[in-house]
Amino acid sequence: MLQKEEYLTTRYCSPLQEISLSSLTLICQELAIEEVERIGYDRTKTIDQGLLWVVGKQHYEIARMPRYEERVQTLTYPGKHLGPFFLRHYRILSQSGEMLIKGVAVWCIIDQNTRSIVDIAKKGIVLPVESQDGELDFPKGYPMVEGTRKETLEASFSRCDVNGHMNNTKYFDFIEDAIPVSFLKEHEIETIDINYKKEIPLGTKVEVSIAESEGSYYFHSDHFDAKLGYRKK
Repeated sequence: MLQKEEYLTTRYCSPLQEISLSSLTLICQELAIEEVERIGYDRTKTIDQGLLWVVGKQHYEIARMPRYEERVQTLTYPGKHLGPFFLRHYRILSQSGEMLIKGVAVWCIIDQNTRSIVDIAKKGIVLPVESQDGELDFPKGYPMVEGTRKETLEASFSRCDVNGHMNNTKYFDFIEDAIPVSFLKEHEIETIDINYKKEIPLGTKVEVSIAESEGSYYFHSDHFDAKLGYRKK
C-alpha cells in the first residue's frame, strides 16, 4: 500500500473550485504507478521490455469532491487478480479521516508492438494481493441510453501519453466539456464509470454519442463507454 498527501492547488481544480475529473484520475494513476515501481517493477521491467501498463475500467463512488486548497490523504493498493487483469483500489480521505472517494480500476499489461494483453506472471511480474473492509469490487455494467447528440473526440498530441494513445485521464476533460456548464453548477458528481474498449491512437478521431437521463450523463463509442451519475446540490 502507498499513502501520500496531496495539496490541491489551482492546477488540480476546475472553475467550481473543486478537483477536476481528469486531475482526480491522474492522481490515482500516478499513485498506482509509483506504488508498482516501489515494489520493484520500474520501467526497466516494463516499458523498456516493450510492456505497457493500461487501464481497462474505472469506477468511483464520491461522497464529496475535494476542494481547492484542501489537503487530502490518497492511498492505493493492489487487489485480486482476474486472469491477466488485476484490480487496483484507491481511497481519498479528508485531513480528519472522512472518506471522500473510493475507487477501483482494472489494470493489465499489453505488448507494445502487438497491442495484445500479456499474462504478467509469464513476464515475471508478481503483484501482491491486499484488501480492506468496504472496498469496491469489479466494476459492474450498466444499461446504455440512446444518444441525443454526437461530438467528435480527437486523440490530439496533448491528450496522448508515452504509450502513443489517448491517456485514460484525458477522456474526462472531453466528458466534462460535453456537459452543459449550467448542469455542472447545479449538480454534484456521485459516481463515475468508464470502460475503455480499445485504445485511441494519436491523431485518431472518434464519434461519441451523448445522452442525459435522470441526472446521469452517458457517453458511447466504439472505443469507450462512460456513465457519470450526479445529484442535485
